[in-house]
Amino acid sequence: MLATQLRSPLKAGDLIPVRNVNGSGEGFPETLVENLVNNLVEEITVDSSGMWLTAAENVEIISLTFEFGGTYPIGEMRVWNYNQHSDDYPGLFLRGMKNVWIEHSLDGEHWTELKGEGYPYRLAPANGDRKQNATNLDNEKHSPIEFYGEMARFVKISARAVPGDGNWGGYKGEENVYGLSQVHFYAGSGIACEPAEDWTSLFHQKQGWSG
Repeated sequence: MLATQLRSPLKAGDLIPVRNVNGSGEGFPETLVENLVNNLVEEITVDSSGMWLTAAENVEIISLTFEFGGTYPIGEMRVWNYNQHSDDYPGLFLRGMKNVWIEHSLDGEHWTELKGEGYPYRLAPANGDRKQNATNLDNEKHSPIEFYGEMARFVKISARAVPGDGNWGGYKGEENVYGLSQVHFYAGSGIACEPAEDWTSLFHQKQGWSG
């Protein structure tokens, strides 16, 4: 049994904390999936050690699953695409994800696909600048992905593991590797439901009061 507690109405625009993030494919030692949600900033650099990158030799779908610390009304998601740059290997930033689909869930088992403004979603590539703002969607405004207050505890981003479709091709144009730099989630208006760990622990006792 899991006890929960309601928070007061969230202020729209508050950053939603991510408890866990998992990615499919084979990661690289310095480009860990945790980099997507650790040390969040509004401008990223070209240092790949602060980004996420994965190879897709043994999978057909690349996916990232974000778990929040509770159930939140999501206002929008902002994405900083993969932004690695090297003068010796031009176009490394084109390893960034391209055509994606986005799903949300309350329990991590039953998923609903997001189909809002900008659907089907195509992420804009980064450009290898040393100060890169959020790239978001590949449109004139680089719009963030709107969730319109959908309640969720989990969000999943997926793409086909096909060079030029799931990514922008890579510096050779056909690299089967996929990356992002950062992902931020911002709250919409509403009530958040978070686990009450201290109350939950009371139900796990083997003697005395347990309910």
